[in-house]
Amino acid sequence: MKIKGRSYFKDPEADLSYFENWVTQLEKQNGRKYERFEVETALGVTHVWGLNT
Repeated sequence: MKIKGRSYFKDPEADLSYFENWVTQLEKQNGRKYERFEVETALGVTHVWGLNT
């Protein structure tokens, strides 16, 4: 598979903080704890949150 582009954040620290805050709010609303994984892919590091992993 040929990758034609690569995505990235303009401000990685602020964007990662935004996603972590979003997951925290989601956990509070759902009453569940999500497990976080970092997966290396052809597009870069992908963050995956899962339940019952």
